[in-house]
Amino acid sequence: MRATTNFAGAEDTDSTGALLIGKGDSGYFGGVIDEVRVSNIALSDSWVLANYKSEHNTLNTFNSLETFFDSNNPTVVPTNTTRFNSLSGFTETSTKNSGEIKYKISKNEGTTWYWYNSGWVETSGGYGEANTASVINSNISSFTTDTGYFSWKAYLHSDGQDIVKLDNVALEYVPYSVSSGGGGGASYSVTPIVSIPTPTTITPVVIPVKEIKPTIKNIKPVIYKFGNTILKNGSKGEGVRELQRFLNNTLNLGLVVDGQLGPKTIIVIKKWQKVNGLVPDGLIGPKTKIKMNAIAKQ
Repeated sequence: MRATTNFAGAEDTDSTGALLIGKGDSGYFGGVIDEVRVSNIALSDSWVLANYKSEHNTLNTFNSLETFFDSNNPTVVPTNTTRFNSLSGFTETSTKNSGEIKYKISKNEGTTWYWYNSGWVETSGGYGEANTASVINSNISSFTTDTGYFSWKAYLHSDGQDIVKLDNVALEYVPYSVSSGGGGGASYSVTPIVSIPTPTTITPVVIPVKEIKPTIKNIKPVIYKFGNTILKNGSKGEGVRELQRFLNNTLNLGLVVDGQLGPKTIIVIKKWQKVNGLVPDGLIGPKTKIKMNAIAKQ
């Protein structure tokens, strides 16, 4: 849209102070202006036709994206470094569209930077001397420690038309220790909020390694010593105690191991015999004892 106006009279603004385009006697422009160029000189029709001839031009007309995203490879670095003895993994989570993200890494807090070129080589260059995360990850185990303060620098490469965004960088490493053996394995995951054109500084988060202590519980004996006598209601002694231990371990009855066999336990014995294909007589004889020890070994 091309229009001219002036501020000569009050009729050129409304009660809110908004600029009105048009003439009061024939009506003002009543639509919505999406884009506008303001000039202090009148522009000819031929000039307008020559400079507004497409959606992509130096004036950024018609929603042009030409300067929406920085195409000068802005960088992102973490604010803190991680001290390590050795490294084993380097991965990223990102949105690249038609762009790319490349990295340089450092073992002395960014004083010296390295990139992988048939081996780790010092570099003072930019995006052209950096590697993708996959190349870093494939070769990071050969990156020697020196002082062991690890850092990285990411280059966000865009053609200016599409956004390139770094969401997360994860590092797997052995934490620094005085002994050459190092400590146990660890990792941290960095989740930045980064997008062109305003990269954000990243603070790494270290996830500590937790010690896991195994718990040994309820170890069953291989053989229960029920004795040679037939156990029945009213029986007493060590053979009954073994029977009570067997029932507690296999059926979780919670019996008091007192060596006295009563009628309630006999009812349980009869049900157990029936389930296991024995005569449910409540007598704990040779066949019942053999069956119980066979189950205990399973």
